Amino acid sequence: GFEPDPDDVRLGRQAFSPVIETLDRLASADRLGGRTAERAGTQMWALVHGLTSLELLGVLEAHGDPEAFWREAVETLLRGLEQPLKD
Repeated sequence: GFEPDPDDVRLGRQAFSPVIETLDRLASADRLGGRTAERAGTQMWALVHGLTSLELLGVLEAHGDPEAFWREAVETLLRGLEQPLKD
């Protein structure tokens, strides 16, 4: 039931801006497979949101060290983002 007010939205975008800035640099170096920084950032956000939910439920512990699982998932996403988009 949470409804963000304009300040919440502004703070959220401000917190996300360093991620977008980093992804902009990767896009400029042709390291995002033709994706925009915003698209790659939203994909990363979705992954992190899902991992957070699973960790809070205790699901990641069934796969060993949750931190190692996070690292593997994020590294896999970053490697995948380098692959060219397919039509």
